[in-house]
Amino acid sequence: MSIARSIKFKIALAFGFCVLLMVAIGVLGLTGLKQLDQKIHVSYTQDTAPIVDLADARSAQFEIRLQMRRIEIIGDPSETPAILKRVQASRETLSKALARYEKVDLTSAPKAQALQEKVKQIVPQFESITERVLASLSNGDLDGGRAAQDTLSPVASALDEDLSQLGRMSSQAAEQDASDSRATYEQLFWMLAGLLAAGATLCIGVSVYLGKAISQPLDRAVGVASRIAEGKLENRVDVTARDEFGQLLESLTTMDRQLTDTVRGIKTSIESVVVAAGQIASGNQDLSMRTEQQAASLEETAPSMTEL
Repeated sequence: MSIARSIKFKIALAFGFCVLLMVAIGVLGLTGLKQLDQKIHVSYTQDTAPIVDLADARSAQFEIRLQMRRIEIIGDPSETPAILKRVQASRETLSKALARYEKVDLTSAPKAQALQEKVKQIVPQFESITERVLASLSNGDLDGGRAAQDTLSPVASALDEDLSQLGRMSSQAAEQDASDSRATYEQLFWMLAGLLAAGATLCIGVSVYLGKAISQPLDRAVGVASRIAEGKLENRVDVTARDEFGQLLESLTTMDRQLTDTVRGIKTSIESVVVAAGQIASGNQDLSMRTEQQAASLEETAPSMTEL
């Protein structure tokens, strides 16, 4: 029997297909999850976090200008130190936010990279003029501080515009990353759904095939065995399978044939015994008749012997 026709081989093959399908679904799922994780990480580090940093930088430079204007407007030297502390805190916030943003990899975005370089050139000017404004205000020179702030306004406006453009670019990049992530998710979803549907179809098909390959010859074998158990011999068995069940049916056919031959031989022997018994009975009857005849002859002979 060929291995490919063996029911064991068919079951092992079906099980192997199911295992391979499960492995394929698992590998595809893990690969897709890894890709989504990478996209989320890149989106956060390259787009979302920079948006926050740029917003902090814009807020800090507005706060710096606002607090310096407050010193100028209030004109109360007693409140100047407290306001200067807030200005210094905002300057540190601005410096840290821009330092974090400089770590962002913008090699794939030339326009953003150019704007980043422009911001790097403007920030020293902004810091320098801010120092002049703070020095004037700290010394109580409100006119000098006002003049320095007028000089700071166009620089701050340019800085704010550049930061705003960078923020819009980061937002657009974040939206694009979200769209790519969504596309990846949908692709992964439909691929997994297709594999699951194919797997379900394959499992159903294999189940039906194995059910027919096992149940039909098994039912025939059970039927043959039941008829033999009931004493019905000379059963006609069509062996179409070439697997273990085919071998079982062939063995049952051989057993049926041998039992038939054995019963036929016993029947022939019984018939011979019956014939011999009939012949013996007939011989006994003839012997009995001859014995009776001889007895009658002796009875007839007896008087004659008496007379003699």
